[in-house]
Amino acid sequence: MTEDSERGGPATVVIDASVAILLLGHEILTNAARRVVVRLQATGALLVVPALFWLEVANTLRRITTTHKQAAEALYYLERFGLTTVDSNRALLLLTVELAQRHRLTAYDAHYLALATAENARLATADRALARAAGDQAILIEVDRPGVHEGSPPYRADPADPGVWPGYEAYRGRLRAELLSGR
Repeated sequence: MTEDSERGGPATVVIDASVAILLLGHEILTNAARRVVVRLQATGALLVVPALFWLEVANTLRRITTTHKQAAEALYYLERFGLTTVDSNRALLLLTVELAQRHRLTAYDAHYLALATAENARLATADRALARAAGDQAILIEVDRPGVHEGSPPYRADPADPGVWPGYEAYRGRLRAELLSGR
């Protein structure tokens, strides 16, 4: 990864939900995504996601986890990658619609591309159609199967974990406190 020449600092990389689902999936897929994300972190890249990312991940977790504690553990795991969440605004939504129509993408996928465009950033994805639309901005995470979608493999917690995430109550409490304080 190279420095962002216009800002003189580390590159910014938008991470899409397909990468998150890979990070939470089967080991061979997880390792491919983890290598890319860890390499990006090592270069000092700022990893950003649109607020939509968390909804897409939550929707997928509803299908690939069996309990809300497992879903919370998965979200906590993703949070540890230091992802910065960027809220949407009308200008970004307008660009989303334009890119969705131009590249025949869903608005969800086009939103990641719009954020990457607005941030002058790269876009990490496992979605080949989105990577094609992103062109030189794309960082395609290759996997041995075509595309990644919501039918992804079940989330598997750490095999050493006895099945109950001991940090769940503390994590839930911290998030509820943030919600109540308006953060």
